[in-house]
Parts: sequence; C-alpha cells; structure tokens
Amino acid sequence: GSDVFFRGYFADPWQAVINFDLMAGLSLAACWIWWRERDRGAALCWIVVLLYWGNLVLAVYLYRALDRSNGDWASVAMGQHAPGFVAPARAPLAPAVRIMLRAAALLLVLGIVWACRAADFAPFPTMGYVWGFGCFVPVLLRLAR
Repeated sequence: GSDVFFRGYFADPWQAVINFDLMAGLSLAACWIWWRERDRGAALCWIVVLLYWGNLVLAVYLYRALDRSNGDWASVAMGQHAPGFVAPARAPLAPAVRIMLRAAALLLVLGIVWACRAADFAPFPTMGYVWGFGCFVPVLLRLAR
C-alpha cells in the first residue's frame, strides 16, 4: 500500500529507485494520454484511475486504443493527432443504461462510506477506499452522460 510506498524512500534506497521508476513511467503515460485524447474529461478520468491502479489501467487503455484503431498504428500512438483522424460518432446510450451507470456510482459511494465507517475512518484504509474505489465514480458518471 501507500505506507510501504512512502516508507520506502527512507528505509531502502532500492525501494526509492523502484518508486521513482514507477512514478516516472506513470507520469509519462499520463502525459501521453492527455496529449492523445480529444475529450479532456475522458483523459482526466483515465489519468486519475491510472495514477491509483497503475499499469493495469495502462494495459486496458492500450487494448481499447488497439481495438478502436482498426489496425492503424499511427492512430494507436497519436490518437487525435494521427493523419486523417476522424472522431468516431458515439452512439447514444439507452436511458436504462444511463440509470444503471448512475445507480452504480451511487452504490459505489455508499459502499465507500460504509467501508470507511467500518474502518473507523482510520487514515490509510480511508484513503485507500476513497482513492482506490472513488476514482471510478467520475468514470461511471462520465459514461452515463
């Protein structure tokens, strides 16, 4: 958890190197996502989730980019800056799907509050619940619009 991450800077020099390497890579990935995406709100949602969940999110993002590129590697790497880029039309969501996404966001918030209360609002578990699961709330709400 984050206690090991922060303690590593002072306890073990190799842990500090590993932490720096991880944060440098995630920072570069965040900059690339911000540059690549046309929709700043979507880019911000990806970056927030990336900074907590790490390379797993980057793998999902790359898979999504590959899936949407139709084999065009320039589109994977450059997104909106690729030559001949045409923004895909987004099909409107059914009202029932929008309601389910908003309900999922509400249930997630209620679950976070319940978990924090069960942990007596201890700092590290509370921070973990809020950041770890709370980062999905804006994503769900963004999808529901």
